[in-house]
Amino acid sequence: MNGTLLRAMLLMPWLILGCEPVESEPTEPLDLIPHARLTASATRAYELLPWPREAEQAIATVRDDQTSTFWQAPPDRTSTVEIDLQPWLEQAVALSSLALHYSGAEPASVEVRLAGGCGVANTATLAWPDPHAILALGGREAGCVTIAIDAGADGFDLQGLELLGRDPRIALPQPDTYGTGAPAHTTSGVVEGMYGVPWSWREREQMLIALAASGLGTYLYAPKDDPLHRASWREPYPEPDVARFTALAEQADALGVRLLFGVSPLIDLDFGAGHEADHAILRDKLRHLLDAGCHGVALLADDIEFELDRPVDAALGADHRDLANRLLAELRQTHPELIFWFVPTVYSDARLDDLGDGPGYLAALADLDPAIEVMWTGPDTSSATMLASDLQRVTGIIGRSPLIWDNFWANDGGDGFNGRLLLGPFSGRGPDLPGAFNGLVINPMIQGSLSRLAMRMAAVYLDHPRNPDAQRARSAAATGEARLSLRHDTHDASILERVIEVFEGYAQTLPRYQALEQSIDALLAALDADAGPPLEPMLATLDLAAGMVALPSEVHHSGLAAGLVDELQFPMDKVRHEGEAVLWSLALLGARLGDQPGHEPRAYADAALERSALDRFRLGTGRIRALFDRADAQERATTGYQPLAAGVEPPGCVTGQPLQWSPFSGATQLRVHGLPGASVEADRVQWTPPHSGQYHGVVVGASAQGHGFSMFTLTCETG
Repeated sequence: MNGTLLRAMLLMPWLILGCEPVESEPTEPLDLIPHARLTASATRAYELLPWPREAEQAIATVRDDQTSTFWQAPPDRTSTVEIDLQPWLEQAVALSSLALHYSGAEPASVEVRLAGGCGVANTATLAWPDPHAILALGGREAGCVTIAIDAGADGFDLQGLELLGRDPRIALPQPDTYGTGAPAHTTSGVVEGMYGVPWSWREREQMLIALAASGLGTYLYAPKDDPLHRASWREPYPEPDVARFTALAEQADALGVRLLFGVSPLIDLDFGAGHEADHAILRDKLRHLLDAGCHGVALLADDIEFELDRPVDAALGADHRDLANRLLAELRQTHPELIFWFVPTVYSDARLDDLGDGPGYLAALADLDPAIEVMWTGPDTSSATMLASDLQRVTGIIGRSPLIWDNFWANDGGDGFNGRLLLGPFSGRGPDLPGAFNGLVINPMIQGSLSRLAMRMAAVYLDHPRNPDAQRARSAAATGEARLSLRHDTHDASILERVIEVFEGYAQTLPRYQALEQSIDALLAALDADAGPPLEPMLATLDLAAGMVALPSEVHHSGLAAGLVDELQFPMDKVRHEGEAVLWSLALLGARLGDQPGHEPRAYADAALERSALDRFRLGTGRIRALFDRADAQERATTGYQPLAAGVEPPGCVTGQPLQWSPFSGATQLRVHGLPGASVEADRVQWTPPHSGQYHGVVVGASAQGHGFSMFTLTCETG
């Protein structure tokens, strides 16, 4: 068991009970990596694709509990890893030591730079001649640690990172479970059932807290790419992993949530001469996990048809039924209250009609023990809509109401090429659906932290199935997640609401920022009406795009949980590119309306669109390209439109010291993005930086004749 995991397990009772943050100097130094912001200047591209796989190669993998994932630095260059403590601690603290855990080739050289904040002047630069050894920092104070690594000819693979600090000012974040009690929806919750890199143990711990806080009562562990769950199911879990399951089950007990362990052995489980041996292995494995504290088990037979050497028919259904019934009977001998779920090979209406003898297979399950819950995905694997009437057929065949496995937000299909964050409101579920199932368990995204947002929106539906309200669901998800943040700051909730709005989508759609697309459509319609410069729709679109450009910086400087920020790093690049494309397209449009050629904004817009096209994450339905094309086609005309003239540059920035400036000359309206807590008075921006570091912001201005925007970076020194 690694040191980080052990510390997390030892701290778990404190995390659950929500005690006060540590206010006195700890007897042992604490690892700061779990809560710091981690960024890297570069990551080696995936072998078969032009971009890295962030779940396997990005810097966040150094804290994901997966030995198979690690940050991969490109060869023949110096890359930097930045550890930003300021968004968490908002001050420099005394540091004890730094350690790297890596495999493969030795780096050519490593240098460590300490600073009060990221982007500001270094206070110390330390050579690290032997990075296998721990680097003593001797109590030097820093709010940012930068590790410069010359990867050498073979590249460099960083598997783990540990930064220890011993300082009374280090206050651990305390998740707010805000009065969790018995869950309102005991049989509903989350299944970790996707293909791809499984969630980390920390993400599972935080998901349990979020489930309990949302009134949901079940967590099913069943990640397809855990080899001991599926491909190598005969192998037992090593004892350190069993200890992790025990710790997770204890946390679930404390929160009133049920932890179920799932196993998927039915690709190659022997139903012939070797059946007794295979059966004993499977039974003993499940019993061992029940002994470890799991409250129940799930037997999964989904997605096995392509690897079977037999048809999907009544005979296969009978074998699955008999196996499940026998396992339940034998496991009850030692665990009489266990929960038992079964995922059939025929798990949707589409598969019932199209997969072999689907009706025969499913009919054989009617004789399952009545205590066994049968999971069902609805009309299809991922269903845009699901009504109570959609469940009548399966209920009639299997003789019981199903337990819904809902893939509404699942994004593991094709994620090797196109990345999609899916945060649309839980829609298309009928008001009478809860009366037709025995529970609803969502199988959300590959991203374990962002999946908490989806889960919370599903919980809102279960609370109000007859009164769906997308805004209520977004607000509840954002507010609930902000309670897991470092500072429980209400501003964090507003940031998350915008993230949810930007990535509105579900499994059968591309994510899209509907407010922006609607604003662009209104602007294009106004241009087509040819009633003069469309000042109001231009300003509205500018403001939304400015928010997109500044959103990555706002996320970084927020108090949001580190894992969630990790998962947003790469998608936020896409958001910034798209926002910049809109800003420069509007500048091009303004130039043409003001009888100017607009060569410079056109070049900037084109470059932003190219950067966006090369980003693997998908966002939008082409409306931004339509805006650029329309602006580029706009004939030069004298319409009275006048872009705002630039005002003064932002002044120097020091933490805790107020600053103000007038970014435009003649502006009557100002809107500022990217500076937390900033305000506007007349034609001036006013702001007091809360902590040091680099802030990337955008100010949008307007007058009666035109608009302007200013993208800037403020580097704030430590006060």
